[in-house]
Amino acid sequence: MYAGAALSAVYGIAYGVAAHANLVANATHSGTYDTGFLIGAIIEGFIQSGLWLWMSWKTTAGRNWARVLSTVFFGLLSLQFIAALFVQPPVSKAIVVVQWIVALTALILLWQRESSQFFTAAKQAGQVYGVPQQPQYGAPPQYGAPPQYGQQPPYGQPPQYGVPPQQGQQPPY
Repeated sequence: MYAGAALSAVYGIAYGVAAHANLVANATHSGTYDTGFLIGAIIEGFIQSGLWLWMSWKTTAGRNWARVLSTVFFGLLSLQFIAALFVQPPVSKAIVVVQWIVALTALILLWQRESSQFFTAAKQAGQVYGVPQQPQYGAPPQYGAPPQYGQQPPYGQPPQYGVPPQQGQQPPY
């Protein structure tokens, strides 16, 4: 996915420069339009790069929705791939073809059995990178007995409120 992000940035710059040169050579538009087209193409490449990075970070964090959204983004990239084969300059065509192959590879890796096991394990653990899952709405808050006046927890330890349940005993909620 990081390769896809890099290719998206390169694509935006290459397509913008190639199309800008073509627009300037034809001289059918004003200079402002040509410059705006160049800047727009570069911004598009960086937006695509940001989406690649976002999907990479969220799939690494075990978010299954990111895997599904990556599939949707691949569909959009496939439309861009088809359009690029007919319309775009040769340099950007080559970059889009390589980018599409990288995206297809990433998508295949995201939907392999090992990846599915990773996403299932992340969901079952209820946590992602050590961040505990939020309690369900409607669950009663759990309060323990406050510490006695003047009682200090050991240095570096958070105060312990209440007594944890014994082995085999259910919490009081």
